[in-house]
Amino acid sequence: MEVKQSPASQTLGVFSTTQYFPGDIVITESPLVTVSANRTESDGAPSATPPPGLSPHQIAKWKGMLKAAESMANITAEEKDEIIKLYSPSVTVPSTYESDIVKLAKGALEQFESGGAVMTSHSSDDILKMMLVWACNSFEGGLIYKESSRLNHSCDPNCTYN
Repeated sequence: MEVKQSPASQTLGVFSTTQYFPGDIVITESPLVTVSANRTESDGAPSATPPPGLSPHQIAKWKGMLKAAESMANITAEEKDEIIKLYSPSVTVPSTYESDIVKLAKGALEQFESGGAVMTSHSSDDILKMMLVWACNSFEGGLIYKESSRLNHSCDPNCTYN
């Protein structure tokens, strides 16, 4: 496996340097951070009420974004730097497909900051970026990886996550 710039998108991606066969382990790594949107208030989930009109899927994303922002208080500067390098949509000119997630993240950031959260070591831009990275790159359970999060997704996958 090799992390390099994709000629198609100009972003970093993971590319195979060998042929894999069924049953092969493609990559093994520990997550940089675990952010779960499905936690209850008693175990530290955001207590803020989601904005009206969101679908259940959007509510889960919104809660996950708030948890991603909260998690920044517990990560090292080195971990933050690795996370921020992962893909996230443009905030200023998102694609048509990504404009909804950017809008949701901006609303979550507004809620996060108005809820009294003080993150003096992280800028609003970094918090927004973390929310978008989480939304676009996390695996089940909110796991964000340095390399695995760069693997392309597919509706017809030829790889599974364990």
